[in-house]
Amino acid sequence: MKFLICGIGSAGQRHYCNLKTLGCDDISVYHTGLGQALFTKAFLEANRPRIFRDLQRALEKKPDAVFVTNPTALHIPVALEAARAGCHLFIEKPLSHDLDGVSELEEIVRKNELAVQIGYHFRFHPVLLEAKRWLGSGSIGKPVSAHVSMGERVSDWHPWEDYRRSYACRSDLGGGVILTQSHDLDYLCWLFGPVEKDGIAAFGGRLGNLDIDVEDVAHIILRFQSGLIASASLDYFQQPPTRNLEIAGTKGKIIACLSEPSFGMLYTNDESSPLVYQRREFSRNDIYISELKNFLECLQTGRKPDGGLEQGREVLEIALAARRGIR
Repeated sequence: MKFLICGIGSAGQRHYCNLKTLGCDDISVYHTGLGQALFTKAFLEANRPRIFRDLQRALEKKPDAVFVTNPTALHIPVALEAARAGCHLFIEKPLSHDLDGVSELEEIVRKNELAVQIGYHFRFHPVLLEAKRWLGSGSIGKPVSAHVSMGERVSDWHPWEDYRRSYACRSDLGGGVILTQSHDLDYLCWLFGPVEKDGIAAFGGRLGNLDIDVEDVAHIILRFQSGLIASASLDYFQQPPTRNLEIAGTKGKIIACLSEPSFGMLYTNDESSPLVYQRREFSRNDIYISELKNFLECLQTGRKPDGGLEQGREVLEIALAARRGIR
């Protein structure tokens, strides 16, 4: 198969290298030259990919799938062009920064019978997969509440650039902690189902000293159609990074630590000590590899991707509602 990667920041470079690791050799790059010059220059010199400066010329080569890995606010225009050309899509999270063009993309995808996967890679985290199995087996009874704690110092993400220029910290590029860290909203929906449309509340804003024009802290409360209540605390400040999930049920509790070292713990009311799950010899990139394998398998078999366009829109609507309602 032939692949086109649109945007070679950190996400695009990772997917390029992982595709190579999985034996995919026909990979082109659409590169506008507007990103971080030194960072992209080092990648281009090391890998020597075929580069296109014009998207239409790149699409004329008929790639089977396009990876949309440019800044969030530019996802939909590129995805629309690729979908019109009949290309399957892997779109980095979140789907977009607003809903403009999303319905049109959905229609083209439906008409052309395209596969779309959104890059919410935590669905492939082994600890979360184990937590989902525990939930499915009824180990903690009916889940009634959940809490996510996620924090990471944004100035440490990309040492090669001024964080204030990154997409995560600029409103014009679709930044802000809610959209950028919408992973947690996605896997809460993956675990617990749909959120009530009127069951979204948020507190937060620009509360720190980062000199950015987007929210750096958000506390979000969600009411799910199942009746479960969840909260998510997100920030751009914590060091070391933290990403934890706790789920309370009528018969027990699950704790999932998704930062390193990752582990899961299952407490049940009839046992005094927890069942502990820990994946050995596990690295962060393993999750991205699993995510990519899933997408490639979908292309080969015609199976609908887990975490597709419909789920991407659902998470985006939740994130946008939270941002609008920040108090």
